[in-house]
Amino acid sequence: MSQTKTDKQADLEIKQYRELAAIATGDFWYFWRYFVRTLDSHDARTSKKVVPARALDRIFCRVVQEIPDVLFTEKSRQVMMTWRMAAFMLWDTIFHRNRLNIIQSKKDEDAQDVVDRCRHIYDCLTEIWPLDLPQPKRVAGQSGTADEIYFPSIFSRLRGIPMGPDILRMHTCTNIFSDEINHQTKAEDSYGAAAPTLSGGGRYFAQGTPNGHTFAWETLYAIDPFTGKPKGPNLKDSREILDPPFKAPEGLSAEAARWWIEKKILDMSHAEFWGYPLEVLLSAMPGMEYWQTVDETHCLRIHYSADPMKSPETEAGREWIKAEKKRIKSQERWMREYEISYDTFEGLPVIHNWSEESHVRAKKYDKRYGLVNGVDFGVGFAVAFLCQFVEFEDFNAKQLRFLDEVIKTNSNTYALADRIVEVIKGRYPEAWDYNDIRNYVDPAGHQQRETTSDKDLNTSIKIMQSRGLRCYSRKLGLSDSTEFMIGQFCEVLPNGEPSIVFHPRCEYGIKVFGGGLHWPTHASGDRMRGVHEGKYEKDGTYDHGGDAGRHVICNTFRYIPNVSGQKAFKMRTKKIRQRGTGRTIGIVRQRW
Repeated sequence: MSQTKTDKQADLEIKQYRELAAIATGDFWYFWRYFVRTLDSHDARTSKKVVPARALDRIFCRVVQEIPDVLFTEKSRQVMMTWRMAAFMLWDTIFHRNRLNIIQSKKDEDAQDVVDRCRHIYDCLTEIWPLDLPQPKRVAGQSGTADEIYFPSIFSRLRGIPMGPDILRMHTCTNIFSDEINHQTKAEDSYGAAAPTLSGGGRYFAQGTPNGHTFAWETLYAIDPFTGKPKGPNLKDSREILDPPFKAPEGLSAEAARWWIEKKILDMSHAEFWGYPLEVLLSAMPGMEYWQTVDETHCLRIHYSADPMKSPETEAGREWIKAEKKRIKSQERWMREYEISYDTFEGLPVIHNWSEESHVRAKKYDKRYGLVNGVDFGVGFAVAFLCQFVEFEDFNAKQLRFLDEVIKTNSNTYALADRIVEVIKGRYPEAWDYNDIRNYVDPAGHQQRETTSDKDLNTSIKIMQSRGLRCYSRKLGLSDSTEFMIGQFCEVLPNGEPSIVFHPRCEYGIKVFGGGLHWPTHASGDRMRGVHEGKYEKDGTYDHGGDAGRHVICNTFRYIPNVSGQKAFKMRTKKIRQRGTGRTIGIVRQRW
């Protein structure tokens, strides 16, 4: 074997190399450190890239071997987590018999990309592995699945599938890896379909960068979907350990201390490294956190600073951060994809002029006006916004005020209607007493029937009306009514206030119109404005709020649906006159 400076294995004798391979079959860390070759799309010099050993690699390799059932990982971009999980899934497949390992992603192509990474690692492995390897048989994609790698001699296979529960229900898997779970609209259904895998001793791994308050966010932070609050304290938490087991010596610079910790973890003996409880070990590791929720879900956070070459404490890290920020340019995207912020969202926001300072105002309930509500039905996610359409006394203009909201997940229309009535009676009794309530609902409610009982033939709208809630519905063209809604958010009244405002307690509504409701995005990451045909992303969470808001906004501001195939409205100039004097105090451009 020739001597080179770039290949660590070149310094090892053949006998030692075979011993390492024998250890690697049972220890994923040895496999990753000595035998994995990746493909770096930013490095054209080689297609077989040796990954430098990092402390975060050694810790992560222990985590995926130690966690007994469910692991959710939140991460920054550019930390190679997909490569690590691809290597782990391949390692588990080729060194263990009777495996069915599933890689799931949003689309077939995305799952196929991860399977291709596994194949690349295997192809490189055949050139350097000193022991016998099982030979793969490529199986083409079938019935909605990406192609798979099958090892007939050990009856193990590795398969890629798109999001959704259907395929998972058909099999009891060994390991399921759900990649970029925050961008999968059927993530919760898929996780539910993995129950046979977990009860049979299998494991479920999920990871991704944030994309708002999704199912993965609720799981990571044990959020009760009904109350929106944490269910209870974590069972384990590395962040609560204030005295780590080892620290850098005093007197070192920040950069030297960071490298000292890196070397300490990498140089530990096997016995010492595995002797620390996982949460204790991670309490000393910068950029990584571990906790176990009250639901017994194991959770891991990997920030880019876990890599010393990207840490702000090192010179190389500061240069990397500077270069990445120059490339990203968007502060919102940086916070979401690098700083792991769940309060920012993917894609270009539909309400492009949203300003929390302007649109969030603590307006009080005005007893002179009734309620106008927007309702979107759904068993998985139902939304109701309770609003008032208030006329200003000093000038001829009206303002739509979002006063309250009702959110129901994994429920039915009976529970939604009962909760709406409860909120109205409690906070807006005058509107209930005078029956001054108009509910603008999704017209699909005329056909949508409850699925809680085969004998229940009531539609969603009939259920609402049975609770004393008058419902009004009409068909709204999605593209044109969305454009109308955007226009209303742009309107500014003569007193300087916007024509639509939200009470601070409408936390979900503020997230919806503050960026959660967004246009679709190209696979390349480019915004699709102008290509999406005016239809916002159906992400399963924020689009329901967009629909409920669109119904109440379009109906109260008198949007005329496009029934002739032409534009549904025209622009007109309206003078705002002061009452009493008739003096013109403003001019507003309105869609009509």
